[in-house]
Amino acid sequence: MTKKKSGQIKNENKLGFIVLIISIIICLITVSYSIWSQVYRGKTENTITTGTLVLKLNDKSRELSLLNAIPLSDTKGMSQKEYHFSLQNNGSIDVNYRLSIVDDEDYYKKDQCMNKRLNWNYIRYAFKKEDSSPVIEDLSKNLGQLDEEVIKAGEEIDFTLQLWLNGEMTTSSEMGKHFHGKIKVEAVQID
Repeated sequence: MTKKKSGQIKNENKLGFIVLIISIIICLITVSYSIWSQVYRGKTENTITTGTLVLKLNDKSRELSLLNAIPLSDTKGMSQKEYHFSLQNNGSIDVNYRLSIVDDEDYYKKDQCMNKRLNWNYIRYAFKKEDSSPVIEDLSKNLGQLDEEVIKAGEEIDFTLQLWLNGEMTTSSEMGKHFHGKIKVEAVQID
């Protein structure tokens, strides 16, 4: 072997060694980054308990439903069945709460009517807190949110709710559909 070829082989070995070291460093950086930036997603909902809120349903019927309903004017809708319930704060601190109507997914599944949901644009409601005048709106207007306030420690607030089909409903595509809902109470953190 000549000196020239021997020097050329050494340079190629050095170059190969440098490429190998750089490759290892890049791999280590990539693996380290992926380990430290891993995102984990939980499969359960996090729950924060603040105070003690108790929702009391005063009616024997525990479901909010519109079955075989016909469109009604607001005047006639206000004569429909009233759902009476109250919210009580049994805790020792004031609590910000939010009351909403949500779809009762379990009832839809049990009743096997997932494809017969009534569009919320056609559901009207009257919601009354204590002795105030009722608020009458489409359920879709506030995405089902009825009230958001502060309830003081030891306080109990009474509510009344009525549901009916909008009397101005002109589409027959919603006829034969129904609504199953439930009242949801959430403790809310306000900045």
